[in-house]
Amino acid sequence: MFLAPGTLGAGSLNAAGVLCLAGRISDVINRGGLKVSSAKIEEILEGLLGIEQAAACGVTGPSGLEEVWVAIVAKEPIEIEKIKQQLSDHHDVKIAPDEVFIFDELPRGELGKVQKYRLRELMLSRKNGA
Repeated sequence: MFLAPGTLGAGSLNAAGVLCLAGRISDVINRGGLKVSSAKIEEILEGLLGIEQAAACGVTGPSGLEEVWVAIVAKEPIEIEKIKQQLSDHHDVKIAPDEVFIFDELPRGELGKVQKYRLRELMLSRKNGA
């Protein structure tokens, strides 16, 4: 299978020497059969007052289903429940994120693009209390 350069976040070899790829080829989050674009979530969030930057990604939850997690950089204090409600009510998305994290900055690569695989690691670490 051929993958275009830059389409994956990271990869590593496991103990058996099998290549394990991390990241997504697509930015579509599949939440229990309902598909939503992470780019659309980010666009909506960045249009809300008080949000400077936003990134969304899918994270496998305890049930095995993909959850919607978002990270934001806020310009001012912001209510997480209000963010969830606004996304849930928005006609293009209609999905409240399962988790919302506030960061001082989002991890970016050399070209300035948000590195979703690193962001996912940071959110998982914060969620697990590390």
